[in-house]
Amino acid sequence: MTERLGVMAKYWQVGQVKTRLGATIGLEQSARLHRIFCLQLARSLSEVAHRRSFVVTPSDAMPSFENELPSEWALEPQADGDLGSRMKHWFANRENASSSILIGADCPRLTRQDLEEAFACLADHDIVLGPAHDGGYYLVGLRSPAGSVLNALFDGMVWSQSSVFETTLQRAAACGLSVATLTPNSDVDTEADLSQLFSDLQASDRDTDRSLEREIQAVMAMRDDA
Repeated sequence: MTERLGVMAKYWQVGQVKTRLGATIGLEQSARLHRIFCLQLARSLSEVAHRRSFVVTPSDAMPSFENELPSEWALEPQADGDLGSRMKHWFANRENASSSILIGADCPRLTRQDLEEAFACLADHDIVLGPAHDGGYYLVGLRSPAGSVLNALFDGMVWSQSSVFETTLQRAAACGLSVATLTPNSDVDTEADLSQLFSDLQASDRDTDRSLEREIQAVMAMRDDA
């Protein structure tokens, strides 16, 4: 199997990314955290899949991404349209990959083992989903999907609602597709999500989590000093 991994990410421009979180902790701090999350995933997942890329917006920020991401990562611009259109476009241009997985940059604790488990699920399932605690999903993977499947999964979805994961399961079932699900996880979109992430990091003994905890502490100290 030829595996392909994509990470959808906005550039960390202040006021243009993680604005829900920024409304409470400060826009500069939330943008800095988004950058930390992107770079953490780039380091943690640098050996996952045969081809890996950050799928970025805006397209004119690609040189800035290139300057900071490890060399193991390629860059692709995101397509136009809503989230469903952008995801559908990425999966449709699968470059002959037999399995493709797309994640966002909001779950910085995802590990190589998590993604290897997800790719393993695609050996005997059509779709793999990582459910998020807010009712959406943090990971979606597909095995050589036809265009009609992509239309069914991504067209007309209201992405801001808590029913996204369940609706996706229903759409997959209607297409006769087999679905594997991973351990639920939390996107970091609000201050409450950030507090939970910090608690999880403090309870962990992983070196990568210790490093991430220190980086978050440094950003939040800037807020306290302001």
